[in-house]
Amino acid sequence: MLKRHYSFQKLLSFLSAKGSFLFLFCFLISVYPSIGAEKGEGKTRILGPGVMRSIRPFVNYSDTYQWSAMPEIVGQSNTFDWARDLFYTREIWCLEFRFKPVRMINVDFPTEKGTMQRHEVWYLVYSVTNTGKCLKNEVEVPANNKVNVMVESSAGQFEAKSFEEKKNNLEGTYKPAEVDYNEAQKDSSGKTPGTVHFVPQFVLVSNTIQDRLKYRKDDNGYLRNLPAGKEEAIYFDQFLPMAFVKIAVREDAERKFQNSITFPTVDIKPGETYWGIATWVDIDRTADDKKMKSVDPRIDRFSIYISGLTNALRWEDTPSSYNPKAKFLEGRTIFRKVLKLNFYRPSDEFDENSEEIRFGQPGELDYQWIYL
Repeated sequence: MLKRHYSFQKLLSFLSAKGSFLFLFCFLISVYPSIGAEKGEGKTRILGPGVMRSIRPFVNYSDTYQWSAMPEIVGQSNTFDWARDLFYTREIWCLEFRFKPVRMINVDFPTEKGTMQRHEVWYLVYSVTNTGKCLKNEVEVPANNKVNVMVESSAGQFEAKSFEEKKNNLEGTYKPAEVDYNEAQKDSSGKTPGTVHFVPQFVLVSNTIQDRLKYRKDDNGYLRNLPAGKEEAIYFDQFLPMAFVKIAVREDAERKFQNSITFPTVDIKPGETYWGIATWVDIDRTADDKKMKSVDPRIDRFSIYISGLTNALRWEDTPSSYNPKAKFLEGRTIFRKVLKLNFYRPSDEFDENSEEIRFGQPGELDYQWIYL
């Protein structure tokens, strides 16, 4: 860096002697941004109030446990009653999610013929924050021939369920407990407790696509529209390097953005915040040529399902799971807790722009946590 600075001083003296001030000005404009970025001293863009929408972490007590059997054991014999009703519990974390409105950008992509073809890319700029707080079950009173655990009733209320004798794998009286890792120190292995990994997947699902209208002329001379029927589409987020760089420069050239491929490698420690970009185009994966197309411009209502923000999950077993010849986990369906964001675009397929997209849908919740 000293050598580079010394060369710059020599060039400055030379230009001053020659009076080439215009060249010097152009040189400063082109070089200094790259020097600042190389040092990491660039200042990120300050966003105004309300630009970023915030979804706070939401962990319910019911996320921390589940009653379930072990089909692999119960299916072998009816004598293994202890494996029919087991209490599974785990520590649950959830990231805080903040995002900017969904936007669009035109990007030129290379084709197989060596030419460039322009596509419109939909994208979402977001950030995730590890609050360092988790929720878990812990044993308050050890079992003395009697155990107590909270269960959810059919009415959605939680009540204590007692057993006169120690039941299956229960160890005592359980209660929910919040864990705060913000002040935790590194353990003997050098890892910070409460560190999580965000393995994201963003799925854009169109609730309704505007009808392409066809018209016919009645005998009275009036034109009558004939709806062609509604369609739906699903778009998975994809890492598009050419679009990613262009979006990053547009949004904030000084900020480091992650994508769905690099995010899983990041250790998000308590209190840390990382930014990312999710992008969508339409690629027909069933076709041989895998041609790229833009997101259908007729979409007027759509939702984005985001998985990976929490480690909460549930599962259900089907009767085939109890077949003695069934393979491990055969017949078991696992559901992950995902965040659903609803969006509304009251426009048509012509002259698309980002200002038409609004967060929330008429008559629907703006967002909700669901198991899928």
